[in-house]
Amino acid sequence: PEEDRQRIMAKFQREVLGIKDSPELMMPGMKRTRDEVPDMPEYTIQPIKDGEGEILVSHTTVHGFATKFLDTLEIGDTLILLNPDPKEGEEAEELRKINMVLSNKSLGVEEPFSFVPSKKSDFKIKNKPILKEEDKTFDEFLAEKMKNRKLEKKEEKKKKYTVVEVREAKGMWGYTTKKIKIKGQLSRDEIL
Repeated sequence: PEEDRQRIMAKFQREVLGIKDSPELMMPGMKRTRDEVPDMPEYTIQPIKDGEGEILVSHTTVHGFATKFLDTLEIGDTLILLNPDPKEGEEAEELRKINMVLSNKSLGVEEPFSFVPSKKSDFKIKNKPILKEEDKTFDEFLAEKMKNRKLEKKEEKKKKYTVVEVREAKGMWGYTTKKIKIKGQLSRDEIL
């Protein structure tokens, strides 16, 4: 039974996880290195930056003064606020994940800070990690190029006809609207 279990686990790792056979069998709970797990995305960690302007905090709402939240922040970024009077056991800096950016002067965080600054305070921001783009193979490049070309052809087909609406008098008081399809692109002057 133990040999069968090891054989099944090795097959699972080879076929599902893509882990190559190794001298020691990887069992559940064992640590794996990054090279052993294929297709694991790589990220570029962003540095911590000083925030522009000052903020006031009220529960989960942050109000900015001379700030540019829309230009510098996104949902998922981190707001770092310095605690002016840290008590024993508390950290000097608190981090909160941003869950909404409403304007250049207003944003929301997921959890309230453990302290409420009594005056405007400086802050820091840490943008969320950026996914590294992998180099494309020549086949992937060609496939993307062909896909773009097909989309361009679809757009051209849409533009082959110009639809013109014409109102014609019907009886003494009425009008009917007819749609006429004209081959080719026409300018506004040509339509008149």
